[in-house]
Amino acid sequence: LIDGLPLGQTVLETDLPFLRLAPSDRNLTGAEVELVPQERREYRLREALAQLTEVLDYIHSRGHVHCDVKPSNVLVRETGELYLLDFGLTNAFGSQGPFQGTPGYAAPEQILHEHVGPAADFYAAGIMLFEVLAGRKPFAGSEQQVLLDKVQFDPPDLSTLAPDQPADLVALCTQWLARDPKRRRPFAAP
Repeated sequence: LIDGLPLGQTVLETDLPFLRLAPSDRNLTGAEVELVPQERREYRLREALAQLTEVLDYIHSRGHVHCDVKPSNVLVRETGELYLLDFGLTNAFGSQGPFQGTPGYAAPEQILHEHVGPAADFYAAGIMLFEVLAGRKPFAGSEQQVLLDKVQFDPPDLSTLAPDQPADLVALCTQWLARDPKRRRPFAAP
C-alpha cells in the first residue's frame, strides 16, 4: 500500500514518461505539463535520476538486483520523492535462469540467461532515460523483435535523435545502454 491505496490504484501516468504521481497529489494535465519550463523539467529529471541511482546503489550494496526497473515501478511524487516499487523479481547477484522481467526494459544478459548483476538495472534505467530524451524507446517492433535487437544491435544514436538534449544525459544514457554489461558504469550519477 502507498498512501493507503492498493498498489494498482496508486500509479497514474502523465504526459511525462518518467513522472508518476500518486492520487493524493494533484495530477497535471498535458496542457499544464507544457507550461512547466524546460529547465524545471530537466531539474526534476536529474533529481529523479540521482535518487534512482541512490536507491539502486543501496539494493546492489546488499547483493541484490531489482530485475524489473521500468516506469510503472518508479513512483515520483509531485514533491520530487522517488520510490522504487515491485521487488517480486529481485535476485541475488549472478543469478541465472529463465528470463524474468519486462522485455522492453530487460538487459541483454537477462535475455541471454547470463550473469545478471547491477548493470542490468542500469540498462533498464537507460531505456527509461532514452524514452524521456528521445520520446520513444530505442527498440521497436514485436516483443520478440525487441528482444533480438537488444542482443544483436546497439541502440540508435541518441545524439542524432535528440540533438537538443543535454550532452551529459545523452552520454549517461549511451553508457547505461551498452550491450556489454562490463561497459556500463553502474554507479555513475547524473
